[in-house]
Amino acid sequence: MEEVRKPIKGYENLYEITSSGKVFSLKRKRTLARCGDEYGFQNVKLLKDGKATYHNVFELWKQSFSDLSESVFRGVKFDSLKHRKPVYFSKYIDVEHIHTEPNTIDASDLYRYSISMPFKERHQSKKAIVIMKNPSKAGKFDMKFQRKLSDETIYRVTDYLYKHEQNFSNVIILNLFAIYSSIFDKNVKEDLLYGNNNMEINNRVIISTLKEMQEDDIVIAAWGGYPNRAGFRDNYRERVKEVMTLLDGITLWSVGELVKTDSRYFPQHGLNWYDYEEFKELKR
Repeated sequence: MEEVRKPIKGYENLYEITSSGKVFSLKRKRTLARCGDEYGFQNVKLLKDGKATYHNVFELWKQSFSDLSESVFRGVKFDSLKHRKPVYFSKYIDVEHIHTEPNTIDASDLYRYSISMPFKERHQSKKAIVIMKNPSKAGKFDMKFQRKLSDETIYRVTDYLYKHEQNFSNVIILNLFAIYSSIFDKNVKEDLLYGNNNMEINNRVIISTLKEMQEDDIVIAAWGGYPNRAGFRDNYRERVKEVMTLLDGITLWSVGELVKTDSRYFPQHGLNWYDYEEFKELKR
């Protein structure tokens, strides 16, 4: 059943927003998507009279659907455009035993290859290895509040896996690209994206993590659709193909429905996982 759409205030006859938080362009007659993800926007660019303005999607949704519970909204939530609450690890994460590669994370770093986050009191259970697009600086120590930072995506991924009936003990996050998303999204030159031997190191970390898998451990693809980087689609498909080669012989899973962009399908990004969605084997 098609969900309810309502006009966006100030953009009547141009854009509408759905009850779950998708932005629909009446001119294009389709839902807008970021990196192939219809729920991927924190801020969305709307055009009117030749002028482009960015708006917080959650704020737009609240204006149109003030009668609905916020739990219905499936997009990226932030309190406002300018002020974001810091995100920390949930109480069930054994923060003292979080391990990152490299071991410490600071503002000058360019790359993170992995982060391992064990759950409290689950020492003998299986691991979930989740392969994302690229990392945030989750694991960095917040000097002001004396706590390790998480982020929206890792919070949602760990929440999903902690609640899952398979009773996972540890979540390991790997990535297609090791460069931080805050740098990647700025369209930095490719010599930084691919340089400093980071791709070779990243592949070695992926391979070594896979070699350490136990019989009950699983690998979940969660890299989502194309990144918001101009002219990068061929590069992205090539990198996905390369990582799939590293995963040869390993059963691969995804969460929820696949994301379709043009004629291609991608596993849903971890930011958009919900605990009612099921694992599905990812066909190659």
